[in-house]
Amino acid sequence: MADRSRGGIRGRRSRDAAAVFEPAHSGRSGCCERALLRAARLRAEAFFARCLARIGGRRLAEPSISVAHRGNALLNCDFLARWYRWLEYAAFGGALRRRREAFLFELGNPQKVLVLGDGDGRFLQAFCALYPEAQVDAVDSSERMIELARGRVGDRVRFHLADAREFVFEENYDLAVAHFFFDCFEEDELAALLSKVQAKNLLVSEFQNTRWSWPVVRGLYVFFRFTTGLRTRVLPDHRATLERLGFRMEKAETTLAGLLASELWVVIP
Repeated sequence: MADRSRGGIRGRRSRDAAAVFEPAHSGRSGCCERALLRAARLRAEAFFARCLARIGGRRLAEPSISVAHRGNALLNCDFLARWYRWLEYAAFGGALRRRREAFLFELGNPQKVLVLGDGDGRFLQAFCALYPEAQVDAVDSSERMIELARGRVGDRVRFHLADAREFVFEENYDLAVAHFFFDCFEEDELAALLSKVQAKNLLVSEFQNTRWSWPVVRGLYVFFRFTTGLRTRVLPDHRATLERLGFRMEKAETTLAGLLASELWVVIP
Protein backbone atom coordinates (compact mmCIF):
# COMPACT_ATOMS: atom_id res chain seq x y z
CA MET A 1 0.00 0.00 0.00
CA ALA A 2 1.16 3.49 -0.67
CA ASP A 3 2.27 5.69 2.21
CA ARG A 4 -0.35 8.05 3.60
CA SER A 5 -0.14 11.15 5.77
CA ARG A 6 0.52 11.05 9.50
CA GLY A 7 -2.29 9.17 11.18
CA GLY A 8 -3.09 7.16 8.09
CA ILE A 9 -2.02 3.83 6.70
CA ARG A 10 1.74 3.72 6.10
CA GLY A 11 2.45 0.31 4.76
CA ARG A 12 1.74 -3.36 4.85
CA ARG A 13 3.73 -3.98 8.04
CA SER A 14 3.95 -0.89 10.24
CA ARG A 15 6.20 -1.01 13.30
CA ASP A 16 3.95 1.45 15.16
CA ALA A 17 1.42 -1.23 15.98
CA ALA A 18 3.57 -3.33 18.27
CA ALA A 19 6.78 -1.48 18.94
CA VAL A 20 6.43 -1.92 22.68
CA PHE A 21 6.14 -5.69 22.34
CA GLU A 22 9.10 -6.59 20.13
CA PRO A 23 12.75 -5.63 19.64
CA ALA A 24 13.57 -3.29 16.79
CA HIS A 25 15.47 -6.00 14.87
CA SER A 26 12.79 -8.69 14.97
CA GLY A 27 10.86 -9.83 11.93
CA ARG A 28 7.21 -10.72 12.02
CA SER A 29 5.28 -13.69 10.71
CA GLY A 30 1.66 -14.65 11.16
CA CYS A 31 2.60 -16.70 14.21
CA CYS A 32 4.54 -13.76 15.63
CA GLU A 33 1.56 -11.44 15.18
CA ARG A 34 -0.71 -13.89 16.99
CA ALA A 35 1.80 -14.08 19.83
CA LEU A 36 1.94 -10.28 19.99
CA LEU A 37 -1.84 -10.05 20.15
CA ARG A 38 -1.92 -12.56 23.00
CA ALA A 39 0.75 -10.55 24.78
CA ALA A 40 -1.20 -7.34 24.17
CA ARG A 41 -4.37 -8.81 25.65
CA LEU A 42 -2.55 -10.14 28.71
CA ARG A 43 -0.63 -6.92 29.22
CA ALA A 44 -3.79 -4.85 28.82
CA GLU A 45 -5.71 -7.01 31.29
CA ALA A 46 -3.09 -6.48 33.99
CA PHE A 47 -2.62 -2.78 33.28
CA PHE A 48 -6.29 -1.87 33.05
CA ALA A 49 -7.17 -3.97 36.08
CA ARG A 50 -4.83 -1.71 38.06
CA CYS A 51 -6.40 1.36 36.49
CA LEU A 52 -9.90 0.21 37.42
CA ALA A 53 -8.77 -0.53 40.97
CA ARG A 54 -7.35 2.99 41.27
CA ILE A 55 -10.51 4.67 40.00
CA GLY A 56 -12.64 2.63 42.35
CA GLY A 57 -15.08 1.21 39.81
CA ARG A 58 -16.80 4.54 39.07
CA ARG A 59 -19.93 4.40 36.95
CA LEU A 60 -21.56 6.36 34.14
CA ALA A 61 -21.80 9.79 35.76
CA GLU A 62 -18.11 10.47 35.14
CA PRO A 63 -16.39 12.77 32.61
CA SER A 64 -14.89 9.85 30.64
CA ILE A 65 -18.40 8.80 29.58
CA SER A 66 -20.86 11.14 27.90
CA VAL A 67 -24.56 10.35 27.70
CA ALA A 68 -26.29 11.55 24.55
CA HIS A 69 -29.94 11.40 23.57
CA ARG A 70 -30.77 7.79 22.71
CA GLY A 71 -34.33 8.33 21.51
CA ASN A 72 -35.82 5.27 19.84
CA ALA A 73 -32.83 2.99 20.39
CA LEU A 74 -32.05 0.61 17.57
CA LEU A 75 -31.59 -2.29 19.97
CA ASN A 76 -30.84 -2.91 23.64
CA CYS A 77 -27.98 -5.32 24.35
CA ASP A 78 -27.99 -4.87 28.13
CA PHE A 79 -29.69 -8.23 28.65
CA LEU A 80 -27.07 -10.06 26.56
CA ALA A 81 -24.00 -8.13 27.67
CA ARG A 82 -22.87 -10.49 30.43
CA TRP A 83 -23.21 -13.56 28.22
CA TYR A 84 -22.36 -12.13 24.81
CA ARG A 85 -18.73 -13.25 24.75
CA TRP A 86 -19.63 -16.85 25.54
CA LEU A 87 -22.55 -16.90 23.10
CA GLU A 88 -20.17 -15.67 20.40
CA TYR A 89 -17.61 -18.39 21.19
CA ALA A 90 -20.33 -21.06 21.30
CA ALA A 91 -21.59 -20.07 17.85
CA PHE A 92 -18.36 -19.19 16.02
CA GLY A 93 -15.42 -20.14 18.22
CA GLY A 94 -12.69 -17.52 17.82
CA ALA A 95 -13.63 -16.63 14.24
CA LEU A 96 -15.20 -13.24 15.03
CA ARG A 97 -12.26 -12.26 17.23
CA ARG A 98 -9.82 -13.15 14.44
CA ARG A 99 -11.82 -11.01 12.00
CA ARG A 100 -11.66 -8.03 14.39
CA GLU A 101 -7.90 -8.41 14.74
CA ALA A 102 -7.13 -9.21 11.08
CA PHE A 103 -5.53 -5.86 10.13
CA LEU A 104 -4.48 -4.57 13.54
CA PHE A 105 -0.83 -4.45 12.46
CA GLU A 106 -1.53 -2.51 9.27
CA LEU A 107 -3.04 0.72 10.58
CA GLY A 108 0.05 2.93 10.64
CA ASN A 109 -0.05 5.49 13.44
CA PRO A 110 -3.66 6.65 13.96
CA GLN A 111 -3.93 9.52 16.45
CA LYS A 112 -7.70 10.03 16.56
CA VAL A 113 -9.81 6.89 16.43
CA LEU A 114 -13.56 6.25 16.47
CA VAL A 115 -14.89 2.81 17.46
CA LEU A 116 -18.56 2.10 16.78
CA GLY A 117 -20.42 -0.57 18.74
CA ASP A 118 -17.50 -2.60 20.12
CA GLY A 119 -19.72 -4.09 22.79
CA ASP A 120 -17.82 -5.56 25.73
CA GLY A 121 -14.51 -4.00 24.70
CA ARG A 122 -12.35 -6.94 23.64
CA PHE A 123 -11.22 -5.16 20.48
CA LEU A 124 -10.65 -1.92 22.39
CA GLN A 125 -8.48 -3.78 24.88
CA ALA A 126 -6.12 -5.10 22.20
CA PHE A 127 -6.16 -1.87 20.19
CA CYS A 128 -5.29 0.34 23.16
CA ALA A 129 -2.40 -1.94 24.12
CA LEU A 130 -0.99 -1.85 20.58
CA TYR A 131 -1.61 1.87 19.97
CA PRO A 132 -1.01 3.52 23.34
CA GLU A 133 -0.83 7.07 21.94
CA ALA A 134 -4.15 6.99 20.08
CA GLN A 135 -7.06 9.09 21.35
CA VAL A 136 -10.10 6.82 21.17
CA ASP A 137 -13.82 7.65 21.15
CA ALA A 138 -16.21 4.71 21.49
CA VAL A 139 -19.94 4.98 20.80
CA ASP A 140 -22.37 2.32 22.08
CA SER A 141 -26.06 2.33 22.95
CA SER A 142 -25.77 -0.27 25.74
CA GLU A 143 -24.90 0.96 29.22
CA ARG A 144 -24.02 -2.54 30.36
CA MET A 145 -21.70 -3.13 27.40
CA ILE A 146 -19.91 0.13 28.17
CA GLU A 147 -19.47 -0.92 31.80
CA LEU A 148 -17.84 -4.17 30.64
CA ALA A 149 -15.64 -2.35 28.10
CA ARG A 150 -14.58 0.19 30.68
CA GLY A 151 -13.61 -2.65 32.98
CA ARG A 152 -11.13 -3.67 30.27
CA VAL A 153 -9.70 -0.27 29.31
CA GLY A 154 -10.34 2.01 32.29
CA ASP A 155 -10.17 5.72 31.41
CA ARG A 156 -8.03 5.03 28.34
CA VAL A 157 -11.11 5.45 26.10
CA ARG A 158 -13.72 8.22 26.05
CA PHE A 159 -17.09 6.44 25.93
CA HIS A 160 -20.33 7.88 24.55
CA LEU A 161 -23.59 6.23 25.59
CA ALA A 162 -25.65 7.03 22.52
CA ASP A 163 -27.55 5.78 19.50
CA ALA A 164 -24.99 6.21 16.72
CA ARG A 165 -27.73 7.35 14.33
CA GLU A 166 -28.34 10.42 16.50
CA PHE A 167 -24.82 11.04 17.76
CA VAL A 168 -23.06 14.22 16.61
CA PHE A 169 -19.59 13.32 15.31
CA GLU A 170 -17.55 16.47 15.88
CA GLU A 171 -14.07 15.08 15.21
CA ASN A 172 -12.15 14.28 12.03
CA TYR A 173 -10.70 10.82 12.64
CA ASP A 174 -7.66 9.09 11.26
CA LEU A 175 -9.43 5.76 11.68
CA ALA A 176 -13.00 4.61 12.23
CA VAL A 177 -13.69 1.02 13.32
CA ALA A 178 -16.95 -0.92 12.95
CA HIS A 179 -16.90 -4.61 13.81
CA PHE A 180 -20.16 -6.49 13.21
CA PHE A 181 -21.99 -3.20 13.53
CA PHE A 182 -23.31 -2.38 10.06
CA ASP A 183 -25.61 -5.42 10.17
CA CYS A 184 -27.77 -3.59 12.73
CA PHE A 185 -28.96 -1.03 10.18
CA GLU A 186 -31.27 -0.72 7.23
CA GLU A 187 -29.61 0.45 4.03
CA ASP A 188 -30.78 4.05 4.30
CA GLU A 189 -29.91 4.27 8.01
CA LEU A 190 -26.39 3.05 7.36
CA ALA A 191 -25.87 5.53 4.53
CA ALA A 192 -27.09 8.41 6.69
CA LEU A 193 -24.84 7.36 9.59
CA LEU A 194 -21.68 6.90 7.52
CA SER A 195 -22.20 10.21 5.75
CA LYS A 196 -21.72 11.92 9.14
CA VAL A 197 -18.46 10.13 10.01
CA GLN A 198 -15.32 11.94 8.86
CA ALA A 199 -12.46 9.41 8.74
CA LYS A 200 -9.43 8.84 6.53
CA ASN A 201 -9.48 5.07 6.98
CA LEU A 202 -12.11 2.55 7.95
CA LEU A 203 -11.63 -0.90 9.52
CA VAL A 204 -14.64 -3.17 9.10
CA SER A 205 -15.61 -6.71 10.03
CA GLU A 206 -18.97 -7.99 8.88
CA PHE A 207 -21.14 -10.91 7.90
CA GLN A 208 -21.66 -11.54 4.20
CA ASN A 209 -24.39 -13.07 2.11
CA THR A 210 -23.25 -16.21 0.29
CA ARG A 211 -25.06 -19.04 -1.46
CA TRP A 212 -25.23 -21.03 1.75
CA SER A 213 -25.16 -18.41 4.51
CA TRP A 214 -28.79 -17.31 4.49
CA PRO A 215 -29.93 -19.78 7.22
CA VAL A 216 -27.13 -18.57 9.52
CA VAL A 217 -27.81 -14.88 8.87
CA ARG A 218 -31.57 -15.32 9.20
CA GLY A 219 -31.13 -17.27 12.42
CA LEU A 220 -28.95 -14.53 13.89
CA TYR A 221 -31.49 -11.86 13.01
CA VAL A 222 -34.29 -13.89 14.62
CA PHE A 223 -32.19 -14.39 17.77
CA PHE A 224 -31.34 -10.71 18.12
CA ARG A 225 -34.88 -9.61 17.33
CA PHE A 226 -36.20 -11.60 20.31
CA THR A 227 -33.32 -10.80 22.70
CA THR A 228 -32.56 -7.16 21.87
CA GLY A 229 -35.48 -5.83 19.84
CA LEU A 230 -33.43 -5.42 16.65
CA ARG A 231 -35.76 -4.63 13.77
CA THR A 232 -33.34 -5.12 10.87
CA ARG A 233 -33.78 -8.41 9.01
CA VAL A 234 -31.48 -8.13 5.97
CA LEU A 235 -27.76 -7.41 5.70
CA PRO A 236 -27.19 -3.98 4.14
CA ASP A 237 -24.78 -3.66 1.23
CA HIS A 238 -22.15 -1.69 3.15
CA ARG A 239 -19.60 -2.00 0.36
CA ALA A 240 -21.79 -0.17 -2.13
CA THR A 241 -22.56 2.46 0.49
CA LEU A 242 -18.89 3.07 1.28
CA GLU A 243 -17.99 3.29 -2.40
CA ARG A 244 -20.70 5.91 -2.93
CA LEU A 245 -19.25 7.89 -0.03
CA GLY A 246 -15.80 7.97 -1.61
CA PHE A 247 -14.02 5.04 0.07
CA ARG A 248 -11.91 2.42 -1.69
CA MET A 249 -11.35 -1.05 -0.26
CA GLU A 250 -7.60 -1.65 0.07
CA LYS A 251 -7.62 -5.10 1.68
CA ALA A 252 -10.09 -7.87 2.43
CA GLU A 253 -10.00 -11.30 4.02
CA THR A 254 -12.79 -13.84 4.45
CA THR A 255 -13.30 -16.98 6.47
CA LEU A 256 -15.95 -19.67 7.04
CA ALA A 257 -16.49 -20.00 3.29
CA GLY A 258 -17.09 -16.29 2.90
CA LEU A 259 -19.51 -15.80 5.79
CA LEU A 260 -17.18 -13.46 7.71
CA ALA A 261 -15.11 -10.68 6.18
CA SER A 262 -12.48 -8.21 7.39
CA GLU A 263 -11.93 -5.10 5.28
CA LEU A 264 -9.64 -2.08 5.28
CA TRP A 265 -10.97 0.99 3.45
CA VAL A 266 -9.33 4.34 2.64
CA VAL A 267 -10.77 7.62 1.42
CA ILE A 268 -10.09 8.22 -2.25
CA PRO A 269 -7.90 11.37 -2.50
